[in-house]
Amino acid sequence: MSINNDGSVKLIRFLMEIKKRPQLFLNEKSLRKLGWVEMGFMFGYNNAFDQSIIEFANETKNSIWTNFSKSLCKKYGICTPDYSELIAHCGSEEKAFDLFFEELELFLKQNNISI
Repeated sequence: MSINNDGSVKLIRFLMEIKKRPQLFLNEKSLRKLGWVEMGFMFGYNNAFDQSIIEFANETKNSIWTNFSKSLCKKYGICTPDYSELIAHCGSEEKAFDLFFEELELFLKQNNISI
C-alpha cells in the first residue's frame, strides 16, 4: 500500500509527532505499533479519494513514502509490512523505532526534502 506525495508529507508530519511523544500515541516506543498507524493512515487517506486504479498507480509510483519504503526495505531486507525483520535486526521494538526515525530523517536530508 502506498500514497501520493501529498499524503506522504502528511504521513511523515504525523509520524514526526508520534516520534516526539510515542507514549501518547502508542503507549511505548514500538515499531510494530507505528507500522499499524502507518498502514491505517494510508488506508484512510487512499479511501478518501475516488481515483481509478491507473491514476492511483501513477501517483504513488515515485512518491516520497514509496521511495523511502523501498530504500528501507533494500537496506535492511524488509519484506513484511510489520517491520519484523527490522525489529529482529535491532533486537528490540524500541531500538527499531529509533532506527526507523534515524533512517527516515537521513532519507529526507539526502533527498533535500523538508517536512
